This record gives sequence, C-alpha cells and structure tokens, in this order.
Amino acid sequence: MHTICGHYLWAGTWVAQADYALEHMVYDINYKSAKLCKMAAMEVEKATGRRRFCAGAIGPTNRTLSISPKVENAAFRNITFMELVGAYKDQVRGLVDGGCDMLFVETIFDTLNAKAALFAIDVFFEEYEVKMPVVISGTIVDMSGRTLSGQTTEAFWISVSHANPLCVGLNCALGPDQMRPFMTRLANCATCYTHAYPNAGLPNAMGGYDMGPKDMAPHLRSWAQDGLVNLVGGCCGTTPDHIKAIADAVADVKPARKIPDQPEYMRLSGLEPMIFTPEVRFANIGERCNVAGSIRFKKMVVANDWGKAAEVAQNQVYTLSSARSFMSVCIYIYLSYIYIYIYISRNSCTVMYVSPRMCIEYISRTVSDASCWCGWCCMRLCCSDRVYKYSKDV
Repeated sequence: MHTICGHYLWAGTWVAQADYALEHMVYDINYKSAKLCKMAAMEVEKATGRRRFCAGAIGPTNRTLSISPKVENAAFRNITFMELVGAYKDQVRGLVDGGCDMLFVETIFDTLNAKAALFAIDVFFEEYEVKMPVVISGTIVDMSGRTLSGQTTEAFWISVSHANPLCVGLNCALGPDQMRPFMTRLANCATCYTHAYPNAGLPNAMGGYDMGPKDMAPHLRSWAQDGLVNLVGGCCGTTPDHIKAIADAVADVKPARKIPDQPEYMRLSGLEPMIFTPEVRFANIGERCNVAGSIRFKKMVVANDWGKAAEVAQNQVYTLSSARSFMSVCIYIYLSYIYIYIYISRNSCTVMYVSPRMCIEYISRTVSDASCWCGWCCMRLCCSDRVYKYSKDV
C-alpha cells in the first residue's frame, strides 16, 4: 500500500488570487507548497520505509466556463477558455518545479474548466519535455447524479477519457452513503483505475460534518471489497484520524476492481452519454440550428430573436426523440459569436467552445496522435451575413 499526500490549491491560480491582488504570488504559492509537501513525504518515507508520493491538486477556480454568473444574461462569461488555460499552466509549472510526483485535477463541477486544466497540462508537458501521472476527480453535486454543469457520471467520463488518466474518481459534495451509486456507475465504465474520497457525511446546520472516523471507514472498506475503487481517501470534514481509520480498514483488502475491457465503440457525450453499439444501426443527426443550412434560423440569429431560435432547437429534439436512436447537434447561442470545435474519433467525441487559435493548435496536436480519425471542423458563426468555416476531411 502506498500513500499519496496531496496539497489542495483551489486558489492556486491568478484567477482566484486576483480577489486578493496576489496574482504575482501564484508561482511562489504553488512552488513552496509543493516543496513542503514533498519534504514531508520524504521524511515520512525515510522513517517508515514505505513509499510516499506528493500530489499537486488543481482545483476548479472561482470562475466557470459553462455557467454564467449573471442570471439575467446566460451568455455572459467572466473568463475565456484560453485565459483559464494560461492560469492553469502557471500553476502546473509551480507544482512541478516544487517536486510533485503527480497532478490531481479535482473537485470538477464544470467539465469545461477541467478540459482547460488538462489542455494546460498537455501543453506544459510538451514544452518542458516532462511527463507524470494525471488523476481526474469529478464532483457529483447532489442525488441527481450530475455535475454542476449537468453531466451524468458516464458522460463526464467520456468527456475526459481522452486525457488517458492514471485514475478517475469522485470527491467532495457527498458523503459515502450518497456517493456510492455514482461511484458504482463510474467503476463500471472507466477504463483506468478508480478512486473516491467523499466528505465525512453531509454538512450539518452549522456547516460542520458529523460522520466520525469509525463510521466512515467501514463504508470505504466495503467499496474496496466490492471492487469499486483502487484508491480511497477523505475530503471535506475528514481529519488525520479519518484517514488513519480508512487506511487501517482497507489495509488487508487486495484491490478487487479490475479495469473493465470496454469494446471500441464511438462514445459521445453532452449531458448524457451516447454510445454507438452494433444495435444502433442508424442514427439521425439533426442540424437545424445552423445558419449555413437554414435561412430561417439565420434570420433569427441576425435579428437576435433567441426565443424563436431556442424553439427550433427544442422542436428538433422533440422530433428526433421519437426515433430509435439519435444524436442531436445543437449549437448553443451566444449574443455575439460562437466558437465550436468538434473532434470525433472511433472511441470518443469532444466538444469545446474556445478560440480559433486554440482549436487549430489542439486539432493539429490531436491529428498527429490520433490512430483512428473521422474528421474535424472549426467554425465561427457570427450574428451577421458572414459565416467562416474551416474544415478538413482525412
């Protein structure tokens, strides 16, 4: 059994430190915290003879790419994708220079934020010619079984699986009782190791956590025995006593979970997963929300008539839902313009709303690494008569 000592830096980017006018301290905060963590791990390893690893935990920041902070303007964002990539890259540099053995992209409530972090890690690895394990940890916010940005557990995994993480799992928001069904679903679909570090129950009226070490440890022991996890830990409300109790509870349990051998189907995800199995012999793809293909829809966009434009999308989904199988491609409408990048391979589909420059950089990187490739397109749709389209078929 090995131990991972993580230091969690929710505010480890200039995005969060801007609230305190400390953007210039971001590198030092990450570097010195990683160095302290690594020194502590080495001291304990020397004293016990057991391996200890230092993990740099990268949080979601206090801004989100998928959800508007203004209830009166759903299109508004207070940060761009590339700004967030730059912020994460600076954080990663400090963590790696400080001696981290691995990187945790965790407490993911917005998958698009996580994609920015994963892209930043890839860019950093390539520029500095380094490589280390990456762990991804999502957060299911309530018993709906979805992240804050709306994805189910399976859809979340499909969205981040392209990163080939060492481990994927869930943390925060829920206690072990509430988290188990979603951890089961993730363990059944993830093609890598899985982990879980739930809260010590749900918060009480005072914001504290009431589940003690002796109450929490048996839950995680049963998860290990039932083959749901390869790694366990604790999040909010857990103390060193909790971690010790959990470690003792699973000490004699050999990891029962075996990575499932998933067939190579094309797997897509929006809020829900869409897997093209052999039983799916025909799929309808709707593209009514396209100014290049529908004059009626184009007039709505030019006239800023977003209500009627949304009705077009709703009618398309309603029509296609009667089919045996379908994939509906709807373009989210922004007040000024839309950047959309779609990459489809045999096994996965990734959709991101980003800048054209980032699209081209990411696409060129993906094309060079892809073993199976159907095609890609990058387009900018403007609220005018102009449509810019860049496409290539391989």
